Amino acid sequence: MEEVFSPEAILSSTRAKYSKALEECKPLFALFEVTNACDLNCKHPMLDCKYCGLPSELGEYELTTDEIHSLIHNIHHGGTTAISLIGGEPTLRSDFLQIVSHASLRMEVTLVTNGQLLDREYVAGLKDAGISWVKVYLDSPDAELHDSIRGAGTHKKAYQAIQNCRQEDVRVSVINAVTPLNYRQLRDMMRLAIESRAVLEMAEFLPSQSDQLVLTKEQRREAQRVMLEGQRIFGRDRIRFGSYYIVSEDEEGLKVWADPAKKGSNVGYPWGIYGYGIKANGIVVPDPLITVPLGDLRTQKLADIWNNSVTINTLRHRGRLKGKCGRCEYRFVCGGHRGRAYLTSTDFLDEDPACWYEPRLT
Repeated sequence: MEEVFSPEAILSSTRAKYSKALEECKPLFALFEVTNACDLNCKHPMLDCKYCGLPSELGEYELTTDEIHSLIHNIHHGGTTAISLIGGEPTLRSDFLQIVSHASLRMEVTLVTNGQLLDREYVAGLKDAGISWVKVYLDSPDAELHDSIRGAGTHKKAYQAIQNCRQEDVRVSVINAVTPLNYRQLRDMMRLAIESRAVLEMAEFLPSQSDQLVLTKEQRREAQRVMLEGQRIFGRDRIRFGSYYIVSEDEEGLKVWADPAKKGSNVGYPWGIYGYGIKANGIVVPDPLITVPLGDLRTQKLADIWNNSVTINTLRHRGRLKGKCGRCEYRFVCGGHRGRAYLTSTDFLDEDPACWYEPRLT
């Protein structure tokens, strides 16, 4: 990559823009685990999905319909404008369409799903309830590979769910959970998504019980380079991924982010700055992967939790990052994946172990 800005210039200008962003930060979007129940038993659950395969009657782990309506009212008044409903599998809740209907009157609502229950009728119900976006996990264009991870017959239903969304004119994404088994299929996944008039999103498997499914640094770099190439061809609105680390190679982005004369900025890791997580019991966490409890939305206002949290303020403080993240010229446009650092060491300020880039600052 031709150097346009020195490491010192990148650090200086992006630090200034980051500081400005912090002055205006708000809890704009939430990831809400509306249930821990799931109808699959995947080889690689994406979050803390320890209830895989259990039935949906898990009252001690999730809120009632009325409690969720109250929670939505709370976060709406706290400034949240978009919510992603995740699980487990959200559609297992018998009241899920009610939840969507209630939330869509106040904010943009996204469903993240395995797609197994999204027949044409259900998708029509989502549309009537005011859903803004549906995101369906599809791990491979190859049914055999996808089914080997998610279970027999799951590829067919997930793919059909994507087509049902298009037929009902509901905005849809294909979420490709990338592992060493399928990362070389990203271009094929891109083709499948474009042909389905869908957005392609890359989600990476994170450290857990099945670390053999975590990408190596070399595999991660190759996968992100493919996604960056896809963004150049199809646009950033059609190809999406958590672009940590690859910012060091994103020439187009850096020409804006690192130029103090241009308004565009990028904070990289967004949790605690614009986003937060909500567990199934209503507890707020700074990141869906950083399970440090910040407060309880059943008894506290989101605004109070957001404005008074020492944990969130610490998470925003890029000057406290450790290891090479703390000396990297890209820390204000990347910041490393704090959730991954937390999963690895239980310290979200630690160096991100997934990064292949070596800082050039001395």
